[in-house]
Amino acid sequence: MGQEHSGRIQRHRLAWLARFVCNLRSRRSAGNTLLKEVKARYKAVCWPDPVLRMLRQANNNKHGPNMMKKTLSTLLICGSALTASCANMNGMHEQSIVTESVRVNAPAADVWQLVGEFNDLKRWHPAVKISKQVSDQRYLTLQDDTEMVEQETARDDSGMSYSYRIVSSPLPVAAYNATISVMAVGASQSEVTWRSSFDAKGVSKAEAEATIRGVYRAGLDHLQQMYR
Repeated sequence: MGQEHSGRIQRHRLAWLARFVCNLRSRRSAGNTLLKEVKARYKAVCWPDPVLRMLRQANNNKHGPNMMKKTLSTLLICGSALTASCANMNGMHEQSIVTESVRVNAPAADVWQLVGEFNDLKRWHPAVKISKQVSDQRYLTLQDDTEMVEQETARDDSGMSYSYRIVSSPLPVAAYNATISVMAVGASQSEVTWRSSFDAKGVSKAEAEATIRGVYRAGLDHLQQMYR
């Protein structure tokens, strides 16, 4: 991975962290209400991998709220370095968030070998006919011959997740960022989660969310069938 690609990944992560910290700084007086919301919603948001890992660990820690408080405090400290970014993001509106998951009857490592390959979407999503990768971008041709271009923005092979954004597509969305992840469920099963945030483009928010949800369900349901 070249320096230019690594720089894009870091900028992507910084932008997400800035948004997260802005939200916390504006609502830090909410106390336990904020803690509950973060614990309830963090799985559905495309946090950068370091933040996601911190929140996962805090949520799963036996000390519960105390660990979550420490984690949020650490992230709030980071906010002092992101003040300028926060100022520019104060006017941001609420994006749509869509999350779909499926349980697969196969070990997580085996599923990740398939799902984790950025250029292998055609192997498990029935809507994709052709996929070609050039550098960090994949060029998809769908079954109806429409085309999409997507760019990988982050990867965590040890954590079994990668993130990407849409560069161009026929889908009714803008500012689209997504993460696909695999999590072990015991020794012989796994859970695959596809989550994204985006703005509706040319249609209502509900219509855009329904479209993206349909894309995810088509791929995840087919993936589940592959391991039956």
